[in-house]
Amino acid sequence: MYRDDLYCSVRTTDRDANAGELLQKVLGARSAGGHDMIAGGRVPLPDDPPGRERMALAVRDRVLRTLGGARAKAQPLVNGGRIS
Repeated sequence: MYRDDLYCSVRTTDRDANAGELLQKVLGARSAGGHDMIAGGRVPLPDDPPGRERMALAVRDRVLRTLGGARAKAQPLVNGGRIS
């Protein structure tokens, strides 16, 4: 989150993954773009802090569902200041 937007970025080493298509499915074609291995996008955030948190969680959940179905679970990238 930065200012009034939630920014998303997808990077992969798999040429067949189509990062741009993935992010467009999650955020919408007008909010995201990219290519096979690199994609980015942003969505406007609500003004209220609880709404911002709900939006971030909704995007996370949509990414996980799109990538791995209901079995996928979020894994924190940073644990107590350390990168996992």
